[in-house]
Amino acid sequence: MSYNNRPENSGGDPQHEKAPVNRGARQPVFNLPPVVVGLTALFFGVYYGSELLLSPRQLSYEIALFGFWPFRYQFSLFEQGGWPGSTGSALWSFVSYAFLHANSTHLFLNCLWMAIFGGALARRFGAIRFLVFSAVASVAGAVVYWMFNPYLQAPVIGASAAISGQVGAIIRFGFAIGGPLNKVGLPEHLSYFVPALSLRELVSNSRAMGFVVVWLILNYAFGAGSSIFIGQEAVIAWEAHLGGFLCGLLLFDLFDVGRKFN
Repeated sequence: MSYNNRPENSGGDPQHEKAPVNRGARQPVFNLPPVVVGLTALFFGVYYGSELLLSPRQLSYEIALFGFWPFRYQFSLFEQGGWPGSTGSALWSFVSYAFLHANSTHLFLNCLWMAIFGGALARRFGAIRFLVFSAVASVAGAVVYWMFNPYLQAPVIGASAAISGQVGAIIRFGFAIGGPLNKVGLPEHLSYFVPALSLRELVSNSRAMGFVVVWLILNYAFGAGSSIFIGQEAVIAWEAHLGGFLCGLLLFDLFDVGRKFN
């Protein structure tokens, strides 16, 4: 896996033809949208800032306050007792768990996947819609994991569910004719705005369905385990990935700007 750092294909655009050697003027680092770069920086800042500034006890408190703990919802949201953050934590942890990572490997892999898949989606959705969509995918991942593991007494952390949602969403247009995963000669800046596949068209698209099957198998294989974080078992689970992924596939149309090219 690698960052999507290929320069944009000029595709016969007259403006590019006039200045073919001006390669650095409009090429951001890694060719990523600012919202993806900013979100990556935030993930790194939270992880390394916590590691540098917080004691082991404070790190444990951070996980209790912002991680998603399924077993706590066996009680009423309004009867959280002495839980850090009480009811507020019970609500915001459906999203805040995505900003915590088990270790540097977990952090780097999530950011790498977001660079590969999130960039195309951010270009299509725009920054605000991209962030709201990612938050919704995080919630979906937490809810599905909670449904499968209601009594688990370990925190779920990481942006994997949100990124799985981004992957599910990009499948809806990535494999369409001219899309970023099937450009067939279309200029890159237009490939992000091709008409999306309907769910019926998606099912009949062999390349898209092949990708879906491979993605689900890999996420089950890699997500079935768990990582160790500050002495606690922090679960990184395929159920959360599945929830985010299905969110991306099924709710894509609610967020899609619907732009087309002629």
